[in-house]
Amino acid sequence: MENISSSVIKSKFKRSKLNLNKTKLWEELSLSVQQIISAEINLIDNEQEIICYYNNEYWWILTNRGITIYDNKNISHIKLSEILNIELPGDIKKNSTNDFLKIFTQNIVETLKLEKSSWFVIVEILKFITKKNINVK
Repeated sequence: MENISSSVIKSKFKRSKLNLNKTKLWEELSLSVQQIISAEINLIDNEQEIICYYNNEYWWILTNRGITIYDNKNISHIKLSEILNIELPGDIKKNSTNDFLKIFTQNIVETLKLEKSSWFVIVEILKFITKKNINVK
């Protein structure tokens, strides 16, 4: 899979005009949070940070090549090209306590926690960059 355009994703995120506290464009994060995350991830050539959800012991970052998830010192990485399917809980539109989605690859299923009310823009961005359908379960 070719690299996605960071500027297109940033524009989609900005157009949502959501007032979010934990989910931000990389350049909008505080320098201290950027340093914490940068110490844990290994970017490859031309890989760029785009969107990040940060909540102390749990965070994820979307780059133009993948998603890295940090959960209480456990770290995993999913290449965008490896994503086979994305699932949302059926009640995500009504029940804000289920703000997460599941990302399926051939070998793993990862849960991506989302900030309340951010699910729509994150789903739209993932759908755009992976070209996968989103299943509501």
